[in-house]
Amino acid sequence: MNPKTAQHKLMHDQQEWGSSPDNNSATERTRPRREPIVADLVDFEIYRSPKGIRASELTGLHLFDVKAKNLCFDGYVRVGDTTCYVERIQIQDLSIGGYGSDSDPDIIAYLQTSLASRDATSDIWLQLRRPASRYDRFHSPFMWVAVLGKHVIDYMDEQQKGTIGLENFAQDFHRWLTQRFGSNNSFQTWLTKFRNTTDFRVAFNAHAEFFYNQALNLSTWKHLSSHPVWAHCMCARLTAIPRQPNVIKHTLVTPHVYQCFKHMYFASKLRQISPVTAVAQLQRKRKAELGFAGDRTMPQPSRRIVNGMSTSHVRVGDVVSIIPDSADKTKWHKSDNEWLAYVQGVEPTTRGAQRLMVLWLYRPFDTNICHAKYPVANELFLSDNCNCEERRILSTDVLRKHTVEWLPRSLDTDKEFIIKKTYMTSDSAFVTVRNDHKTCPCRKPKMNTKWSVGDTVYISKTTDGQKLLEPVVIHEVVYETKEVKVRTLMRLARDCSVLARHIGRTSIAPNELVLTGKVKVMPLSRIQRACHVRFVSHADVLKGRIPSPYALRGAGDYWYISLGLVTTDDIDRLVPLQKLPKGFGEALEPFEATEKLRGLSLFSGGGSLDRGLEECGAVEFETAVDYDSAAIHTQRANCKDPHKMRLYCGSVNDYLNLLFSGDNNCLVARVGEVDLIAAGSPCPGKYV
Repeated sequence: MNPKTAQHKLMHDQQEWGSSPDNNSATERTRPRREPIVADLVDFEIYRSPKGIRASELTGLHLFDVKAKNLCFDGYVRVGDTTCYVERIQIQDLSIGGYGSDSDPDIIAYLQTSLASRDATSDIWLQLRRPASRYDRFHSPFMWVAVLGKHVIDYMDEQQKGTIGLENFAQDFHRWLTQRFGSNNSFQTWLTKFRNTTDFRVAFNAHAEFFYNQALNLSTWKHLSSHPVWAHCMCARLTAIPRQPNVIKHTLVTPHVYQCFKHMYFASKLRQISPVTAVAQLQRKRKAELGFAGDRTMPQPSRRIVNGMSTSHVRVGDVVSIIPDSADKTKWHKSDNEWLAYVQGVEPTTRGAQRLMVLWLYRPFDTNICHAKYPVANELFLSDNCNCEERRILSTDVLRKHTVEWLPRSLDTDKEFIIKKTYMTSDSAFVTVRNDHKTCPCRKPKMNTKWSVGDTVYISKTTDGQKLLEPVVIHEVVYETKEVKVRTLMRLARDCSVLARHIGRTSIAPNELVLTGKVKVMPLSRIQRACHVRFVSHADVLKGRIPSPYALRGAGDYWYISLGLVTTDDIDRLVPLQKLPKGFGEALEPFEATEKLRGLSLFSGGGSLDRGLEECGAVEFETAVDYDSAAIHTQRANCKDPHKMRLYCGSVNDYLNLLFSGDNNCLVARVGEVDLIAAGSPCPGKYV
């Protein structure tokens, strides 16, 4: 574009879109009209001010007035046949031309210097042409972002009302783009740089401040700024989720929790709270519906000594008392004089006694409960700590046997102890006790993997010095020669991207495979482990109907196939499959709960824990609580339907107070509206 043509285009852009947020102001009406002049800027570099923080650091223009307030440039200014080199010129303004065009997806970028902005007779701008070679890696991202900004603002400007939210950029924005510029080569090149991704939420959020600044310079700025998407991204200090008042200055706890921690050093920061009568009645009703026992007094520890239970013959499944030796007492000096153990195995000895293989039973103070007062005095915890590699324990070391009720429905029992949980010592975690917990890993039979025809497995492959795992299907196993014959599977995005474009596939997940007819023989030792492969129809793939966990882009070793590779007259092409071939060991049908649990997330942060639990298919979160505004907005951006989410930005203490007081706050989940609570590890409290 020659300077004269550029001048006319700049005049058109200013007339069409305006040059300031309020071009009807009195200042604009009284200011004399200036003649636009456009020169070219070539071989330029843009950098931070030499006098500021990170002085003279090269940077992209999309950070102008966002993260970098003072920018300068060096380069050649060209007007007609005259070229002049300039340096350390301060940038006053940035203008993007091309908004509103539905035929041209590209933009033109202009700069105005501080000196030019003060010229009384001419409106002087520099059109960005060719960057310096070393600056191109900064300029190319800016141009990509600027083009995205054009599309974003045009998309928002088309809406009759301010209705665009961040969720519109998940799929709808891409559909609008392809309808508008789908056949344009320049647009296709631009989209390819985004890896043909259809979800633009991250890209929009990353550059929201830049887009907002551009929108304020257009004549339709009032309409553009009315869209809720700016508040969804916390742009210009706008927030979609208001912060709740911080009223409670202590850590609120129920009486049950207070009894556990009232003797601790931080007890002065705790405040007991009980639900009002109406809420307490709802709690009792809910407990009855779920089959939980009613309120009761916690049992005291049993003082009975069961002398009548013989210790001469110990059986698997017995719970016994053992006197620790001096070395044990030194290591576990806080434990009782008697140690309790579950007998998982017995072996006779030559002297008539029995050797006992045990799993130790922990009292609350043996676990990470430690100094807290545990309210159930007769509860023990099965552990995964065994004596297989420790000192021998004989039946003659047993002091007595004890009665135990496993997984009781109520704390009211005539047994000495109850056991409901297993304490995993490596993770310091409590899990519901299961029968397989009653055998330690040392005594469980070792699994000898036997591969079968149709199994889907990974084989190791080294490419350019890098070890890769490639999914294949076992065609035949010959254990005599230690060889395996496998059918190879190709990765659609990596191996068949050109063929995929021939059938209109641009958005491809990295875990989509292509079935081939190629068979290879290789050593059995190259098999690393199993993986999961499932058929998904090509129609469902195109519509985005990929079930979880196969929609997780390969996480958890989950892959899917919708296409097959066929060769006709030495020409390869992809064809949709109707099903997988016979003998293919397809993975199990993904689990999908018919009625999902309703979840409440506390200390939810950005929602990563919640999204992971939801991907399992059994829970859907409807309520989230977090103190940090940025975190709760991130939660909103990543939840499935933000319009159905109760998002509480505030303290969990205030949230609990509202719940127990029966307050009518619509953000608080009521008794009976939550089936599962997930709580991430909170940050250190302000008041504790």
